[in-house]
Amino acid sequence: MRVALLLSCLVVPAGNTSRAAAQPFAPDPVPQDLVAFSQTALQQYPLLAIGEVHNSRLQYALLTDLIRAPRIRALIDDVVVEFGNAFYQDRLDGFLLDLEDVPAAKLAQVWRDHSESPTGPFESPIYRDFVYSVRAVNEGLARSERIRIVAADPPVERIDRARQPEQEIHARSPVGAVCWAAGPGGRSMRPKWRL
Repeated sequence: MRVALLLSCLVVPAGNTSRAAAQPFAPDPVPQDLVAFSQTALQQYPLLAIGEVHNSRLQYALLTDLIRAPRIRALIDDVVVEFGNAFYQDRLDGFLLDLEDVPAAKLAQVWRDHSESPTGPFESPIYRDFVYSVRAVNEGLARSERIRIVAADPPVERIDRARQPEQEIHARSPVGAVCWAAGPGGRSMRPKWRL
């Protein structure tokens, strides 16, 4: 069974949290080989989450090495990233899974047009480089073995705000629908992010 690799800035503690409360100081971590550690984790669990440090070239170099490792590729189907706008998932799938030619400017919308644009953290070339690295790996694989990047940022289409009210834009996305749910007294709550 192949599983997913999740790259996100959200880090969820693993294991028994009561143990952490009983033992306030954990032993110092022991450095491990990333590929060997990831392989063991992916064989034991359906999801491996790796916290992301925005704009970290070193981290993305390590993640690229991980994706290139044959023993990891054999274990994963998907890499879930927060830097990708789900509105462009079809475009990303075409580029990575079907190996379609997608103009660079169109492909860049995946990581540039997101819920935190235009001030968000995803302008660094490391995100582009990671997508192209996955494409390079996929070019040597059968279609059924290719790695899919799942864009986990809410689906946001860049449109002219003058033509469509902000509230309507937010309500179209899963996160926006939650943010606009009725608050105390039945009033609408303001979204946490703006377009």
